[in-house]
Amino acid sequence: MKGIYIVGGYPDFNRFKNVLKLLNDSNVDFVEIGIPFNDPVADGGVISEAINQVVSKGFKISEIIDLAIDMLCNKKVYIMTYSNIVYHFNFNRYFNKIEGLIIADCPFKMHKFFYERGLKIPIVPFIAVNSNIKTIKSI
Repeated sequence: MKGIYIVGGYPDFNRFKNVLKLLNDSNVDFVEIGIPFNDPVADGGVISEAINQVVSKGFKISEIIDLAIDMLCNKKVYIMTYSNIVYHFNFNRYFNKIEGLIIADCPFKMHKFFYERGLKIPIVPFIAVNSNIKTIKSI
């Protein structure tokens, strides 16, 4: 499978919309949309700068996701975000519309926290350089 990551709403909504259109017509299988967050602790400098630009202009999470779902009708959509946003935003309204959530600051053992609070969308597990063998085998 081939996929691509883009920051939601970057560099502005018109160009973001154009990028989504191009991606829908491309040969990628999935698109990962990063939801801007004012403290992108798990991101590198380039992504942090893009996220900060979107945050400074203002945005609505639902606008980013709704646009992505509407425009990426030929692709699987994943959302990359942070625990604080998942805790406060109703992602379940996108059940069966997005493939999964990637929660950058949520270790695998904490996924159950969100499921116990009613999250229905799968959380995509990932392995980091500091993952232990037990976690890697669980994933």
